[in-house]
Amino acid sequence: MKPKGPVVLIVAAVLLATLSVLSLIPMPEIPNGPPPVVIYGSYVLGVIGLIAVVGLWLAKRWGMLLTIIVSALSALSAAPGLVFAPTMELKVAATVGVVLSIVLIVLVLLPSARKAYRHDAEQASVAR
Repeated sequence: MKPKGPVVLIVAAVLLATLSVLSLIPMPEIPNGPPPVVIYGSYVLGVIGLIAVVGLWLAKRWGMLLTIIVSALSALSAAPGLVFAPTMELKVAATVGVVLSIVLIVLVLLPSARKAYRHDAEQASVAR
């Protein structure tokens, strides 16, 4: 399947796919680690993130919206780890998660990416 959007969307799709797959890898048991709701939420966001990757790859507006939602929820779920994570490794992981989530939101909202969504919407309206 060939990507339909600009390079920025391809980069965002690859980044989101990587983060989503990493979210699906079970975490080892860590004393005082993240609560179960965060762990299971991570699995759900990983699956939804993979669906959003398809939308980004095809330069669909719903892919952009789903990416923003998944990235915002991921950043919010990782943010408490910046302060309350019991180990330095978990603090670094939380920091990376928050930063990459913000980067994803910025990438899908760049003007070149928004132009691709508009182009897709125009093609859909012409097809009707």
